Amino acid sequence: MPILAQLDSILVNPSWEVLLYLFLFVSLLFYTMYFKKGKIIALFLSLYVAIFSFINFPYLKFSFIDTFNSFEYLSYNVAIFIVFVVVFYVLFIKIGIPESSLSKSRWYESVLFSVLGTGLVMSFFLHFFKVDFIYEFSDFSKYLFSSNDLFFWWIIAPFLAFFFFKR
Repeated sequence: MPILAQLDSILVNPSWEVLLYLFLFVSLLFYTMYFKKGKIIALFLSLYVAIFSFINFPYLKFSFIDTFNSFEYLSYNVAIFIVFVVVFYVLFIKIGIPESSLSKSRWYESVLFSVLGTGLVMSFFLHFFKVDFIYEFSDFSKYLFSSNDLFFWWIIAPFLAFFFFKR
């Protein structure tokens, strides 16, 4: 099935993946509308550092992990990634960007940052975590979020947005 036809079928009959994207988007939208840009930048930076730390984390290969089934292994990896995000987020908030120097995002900036944040999180999860045993994502989602070429652009796009919307 061609990619555009599959996109049309996804939008007409939304699946769990569309609901997941909407949940992430709406959550990030409320977050970006509520907080100033300093916390948004801290969140994105914590995602970047968590991705790098997770990829290079040497303790993902303990011997007891060999006894995990696929779901337990995925849960273990996701929990470690979330811990990294939370720890680095708190660190960036404590030592990072002063809130008083940055204003709140405009509505279109909030929408853009929410789209880019959703894309970054989904591209990381689909690129590095093997979730096919839980849910088979559409070919369009796989292409958009887990292809090597587009993964690079999902990593770079938030930096470009922060550069163009600085003030």
